[in-house]
Amino acid sequence: MKRGIVLICLLLVIFINLASAKNITVSYPDKVYYGKTFNGEIELVDFPESVYDIKIDILGDGKRIAKIWNGNSWQSTYNYVNDVIDSSGANKESFLLNITEIFDGMASMEIKVRNSATSTFSGYELEINYENQSQNNNQNNENNNQNTSNTSNNQSTQNTKKIYLELNYDDEDLVNGDEFEVEVKAFNLENDDYDIKIFIADENDKIISENYNEQENKWRSGNYYLDGILSGKGNKTGKIKLRVSLDHKNFSGDVILGAKIRKSGTSTIINGSEEDIEILKKESGQVIEVQKGSGEEKEIQETITLQQTGNVIRLGKRETAMKEKEAGKGQVLYESSTELIKKYGIYAFCLLLLVIILILLFKLRKHNV
Repeated sequence: MKRGIVLICLLLVIFINLASAKNITVSYPDKVYYGKTFNGEIELVDFPESVYDIKIDILGDGKRIAKIWNGNSWQSTYNYVNDVIDSSGANKESFLLNITEIFDGMASMEIKVRNSATSTFSGYELEINYENQSQNNNQNNENNNQNTSNTSNNQSTQNTKKIYLELNYDDEDLVNGDEFEVEVKAFNLENDDYDIKIFIADENDKIISENYNEQENKWRSGNYYLDGILSGKGNKTGKIKLRVSLDHKNFSGDVILGAKIRKSGTSTIINGSEEDIEILKKESGQVIEVQKGSGEEKEIQETITLQQTGNVIRLGKRETAMKEKEAGKGQVLYESSTELIKKYGIYAFCLLLLVIILILLFKLRKHNV
């Protein structure tokens, strides 16, 4: 009987440990300022000994507004800082951040800790103040130089008109295996020719896209600029075809859509634009055609039809899956067996422990009777 009670207690301890959640402690300033760097510190609590990647994402009105120093360069807070905390030694690390987009108010901050799995911690808020130093300086200069001519004022106004980009696209077109078109709008151009680089990058800043070069009539890596896409003074618009490269034909998820502009014949980047997008999987039941290089050869990938019933997703016959889809049982989706084990394995193990505890309690009760 005592042995049974000890076993029950041991199982309960295991159950409680499984249910307990990892946590973090975060320290950062009460208030930060646009354009000024600041430090934030993260401490891991109850994480097993391992080396962890950290992501500190800062969003203002749904847009990413900050960059983080990864030890070598500034990068978007969309990206992880890799191998930054080794919990076998110190469980904490300090990070250098900078608000690089104009914003004034309360921003949201989400932190992710990653090794073989990812833990997400959200609900943090960061107060950001925007101090328009250039506007204050211009006002001071105006007060100190009352005799400045109208011509000089006009020239100063023109100099504030910086070249910038906007990207337009259809979210539903961003499907891996399909070509999609992005409209690039450039504002305040001078009377020159301009090259455009447009790309899709994953969370490690690796470019995974290709763009279509109409001059050469072929697909090229998103690492390359398209020469002379925009010309002339003022606001100009160009349309560029993209696709996810063949090396990443099975990819889906959150990425960055980015664009950069430079004057033709130069290497200096004038400005750029980045947006968060989601690359979708090809829908089941469709055939993916992918052109290889500039030739006519095509690779036809066999499409596997999947069946979803409730929360359980399994491979099934095409006829059954299509009937269930038509009957309104939800989208046809796929999760690998590995993902399913990760997702439901803990619940199955906890259920098994509960069954063992009930059996032991039943035996103890029967023994007492």
